Amino acid sequence: MTATQAHRSETAPIAAPRGPAGRRRARDAALAVGGYLVAQVAFLAALRALVPRFFWLDDQQAQYVPGFGHLGRSPGVRPPLLDPELGSGGNFVADPQYGVLDPTHWLISAAVARLDTLRDAGWLLGAGATLVLGLGLVLLLVALRVRPALAAAAAVGAASTGLFLWVGGSWWPLMWGTAWLPWLWLGLVLRRWPGAVVTALAAWQLTASGYPYVLVPAGALVAGHLLEQRRRRREGRSTAPVLSRLAAGAAGLVAGAPGLLASQEMAEASTRSEPPETVLANVGSLIPNLLDAVLGGSTLTPSVSGAAGGYLWTPPLAATAVLALPALALVDWRRALRGRGVLTGMVLLGAALVLTQMPTDVGQLRYPFRYLAVSGPALAVLAAVALTAAARPTRRRVLAALGLVGAQLGLALVRSPALWAWHLLAAVLAAAAVAALALLLRRRTAAAGGALRAWLPRVAGPVLVALAVAADLAPVGSTTLAQARADEQAELPATGLPFRNMALRPAWGDDVAAFRDRSVATDTALTVYVFGGFDDVGREVQDQGWDWGVLPGNANLVAGLRPGFGYVAVGHDAWTERLCQDLFGQVQSTEECTDGLLERVPGTDLRWIDALSSDQVLLSPYAPDAVEEHFRDGGAWTEAGLAGVYGRFVRDDGLPGRVTWASDGVSVEAAGDDAAGDTAAAFRSGEPGESLRVSTPADGGRLVLRIPAWPGFRAEVDGTAVEVGSVEDTLLTIELPGDLDDARVDLYFDPLADRLLVPAAGAGVLLLALAVAVEVVVRRRRTA
Repeated sequence: MTATQAHRSETAPIAAPRGPAGRRRARDAALAVGGYLVAQVAFLAALRALVPRFFWLDDQQAQYVPGFGHLGRSPGVRPPLLDPELGSGGNFVADPQYGVLDPTHWLISAAVARLDTLRDAGWLLGAGATLVLGLGLVLLLVALRVRPALAAAAAVGAASTGLFLWVGGSWWPLMWGTAWLPWLWLGLVLRRWPGAVVTALAAWQLTASGYPYVLVPAGALVAGHLLEQRRRRREGRSTAPVLSRLAAGAAGLVAGAPGLLASQEMAEASTRSEPPETVLANVGSLIPNLLDAVLGGSTLTPSVSGAAGGYLWTPPLAATAVLALPALALVDWRRALRGRGVLTGMVLLGAALVLTQMPTDVGQLRYPFRYLAVSGPALAVLAAVALTAAARPTRRRVLAALGLVGAQLGLALVRSPALWAWHLLAAVLAAAAVAALALLLRRRTAAAGGALRAWLPRVAGPVLVALAVAADLAPVGSTTLAQARADEQAELPATGLPFRNMALRPAWGDDVAAFRDRSVATDTALTVYVFGGFDDVGREVQDQGWDWGVLPGNANLVAGLRPGFGYVAVGHDAWTERLCQDLFGQVQSTEECTDGLLERVPGTDLRWIDALSSDQVLLSPYAPDAVEEHFRDGGAWTEAGLAGVYGRFVRDDGLPGRVTWASDGVSVEAAGDDAAGDTAAAFRSGEPGESLRVSTPADGGRLVLRIPAWPGFRAEVDGTAVEVGSVEDTLLTIELPGDLDDARVDLYFDPLADRLLVPAAGAGVLLLALAVAVEVVVRRRRTA
């Protein structure tokens, strides 16, 4: 084989050339992908059998599954952009986690909406993202010439543990964003034009994932790849295309940009409009211990400063494939540094670990423990490619690998000695993985020396994959024991669930029917004021509202109830502050908050609590006395019995839809069934979300609507634009010209990001087509 042929062979893509070598590479690829899929399905099946609600807890219950289902049930192909009946949490454009400007998320929402079993919907999201990450990892490792068993074991190990699984299992955008990172790497290393397509698709999904944090390590990945390519060119070795891949990545970035642009467009009114004062300081909030991040094993309970619920998180946030860390001792690093993917992996891993130690807040990015979701897979890939480049499984190096396993065991025992049995099991699995890995790496020299020595290396690969799966399941046992002890100490019924430092909510049902049976109202919009119903202020509310029929965040959407609040990750700043709401929608009971609710709205005869309410209100039994007296004083509101434990109040103010106040002399009524009453439609792209018939006196008038004053609203009177404003940046207003006689007023939510969606997609496709065309032409010229 000539030097040129060797270089071409070394850098060949997954699609191998013809001949015996090509058939061998195709066979290895099929073995790696097949082995990974079998192992990943086995892991997910075992996890479901052990913990059926693994992906049905915390934010999956209060935000993502109900939110996606609500969007997917909306009429039309595209989901709505904004629903004022969810108050501060109703602007789906402002929060890129919902992906209302991304067609992939539209399909996900449609799929979730079709599932009546909500637990299955959670598994669709969680297991789906796990498979996307694992497939990307195994294909990347195949492209980098990692042998099949090692590729499968590293992929299933990295995709099935750590922060990615144990926190991302609730926090879905973290999973979806991280899952596309190896696909970006794969697109960059493939030599032929399909690599440009993979690069563009990965860049698109990374940008549109709703998880902007992943763009930082994505930049580090690209930088590491460029450094590696530059070094290889200097050494006279073949490289993958660079400029066309950068253009393809730019194409994906442009196509996914509207979602990020929307967040910035809404920033002036959002709760994240200004960075915190601690922008350049690490205040000890969710900062992982660096030793844990480097040495984390399958059952380590990591030290995370400032973590919710204490300083120890029992989920193994820093764990990754069981073979990854000890495998580093089996590598001859002097030779390995020249191997494909090694330098890139080192840059990515190093950047991810450094990012875990960054200041608590940097701009709108915060809580650096998130980057553990990147460091885990990066370590697994680095170990696999380094072994492929320069494995030296000598006796001395195997002992060093076992020493790393011992260090992991020692750290785990120090962190949580009560879980010693599970730590010991994890160490045994890791030691067995080292032995299997050493046998696998010595396979070529093990043919001589008897049948047993020839047979052992052949089973080392499947055993290694099985050990990776078993190690990923070990945390289920350790965290379940931790939760049992916590339940016992709190004198609560045993949940039987793993401890996650997140809301488990075992009382909540698993299907739509259970939510509809429990809800105080279904398929309607009204305003619910929850005081003290979601916190653990007493045994009667430890189920977070399940017994009372009003739930936190988006969970009420499962029953079709739009209660005037939703899950607020990126909420309306003035609206949230005026109501003193937390991110779940609960109103605080402080004297300052109560006084603010009962203040007069400037320029009107309304109090703020009236202006922010629909014509039907459900009032919590924990409401402050002053608020309860306001609704009972015989003024605008009439008491109408109970809805569960909530007091029910109604009013007839003669105003339609979301109009909460009209100036003197203005006559207003609904213009069509879709805008009448409190079940008014949400705002969709290019369609009015509120339509009215209005008459005004000669000097004009003004309408105040119970709609948060987000940027992007516009109004028309008989097709002519009129001014849209706000009351103290909180309530939306429409300024009306004089002498209108039964004129039609249409209110649109028309953000710039939505208008750029189609142009951005078109620009991305054109840029990708140009990148592919250039790459094909250049390759043909070189081979001519």
